[in-house]
Amino acid sequence: MNAQPAIRFVVIIAVFGTLPILALACNTDIGDGPPATGDGTSAAESVPPSIAEIGSATIEGIYDAPVLLSGGVFEGEPFVEGSASRPRVELLDYHASGELNDSPGDETAVFLSENSGGSGTFLYLAVMGRSSGEIRNLGTALIGDRVQVQGIRLENGVIVVDVLQPGPDDPMCCPSEQANRAWRFADGELVELE
Repeated sequence: MNAQPAIRFVVIIAVFGTLPILALACNTDIGDGPPATGDGTSAAESVPPSIAEIGSATIEGIYDAPVLLSGGVFEGEPFVEGSASRPRVELLDYHASGELNDSPGDETAVFLSENSGGSGTFLYLAVMGRSSGEIRNLGTALIGDRVQVQGIRLENGVIVVDVLQPGPDDPMCCPSEQANRAWRFADGELVELE
């Protein structure tokens, strides 16, 4: 009897039988998604949301009900049938990303402008993060009417915003006051600092 086929069979069983053991020894999760980081979040959840992702997110804190952006814009139904006046929210390009709260992963601070057909254009600051693979609006704060963003940066967990805003003697149409304003995100709220 030829012993070669029997030896090949034993070698095949030995090789394929050890693969699951090698996977366990290497701590390899097959098909369980991105590896976990040191703080228990997945690598994907530690990445701050991008502007493109936020452009399709749900935003709260501007109207009574949340609104869903599409391509960075929300347009509601006209206030009066046939009227051009309708609620509109637009995501602006200015943003900054980093650690803004005590939870794992970085967040992104963004700006949204809101206009409902009148002369006012209201500027909002929003903090966006990730939770269970979804982009979430963690907090939203009103900055003001006809305030213009000139820059944003994060300093030790504080959102610092450079704006051009109406001064005490300015007409609402024409802001001229340069200002630095700052917010801290804590306990699910954006709180403006003095």
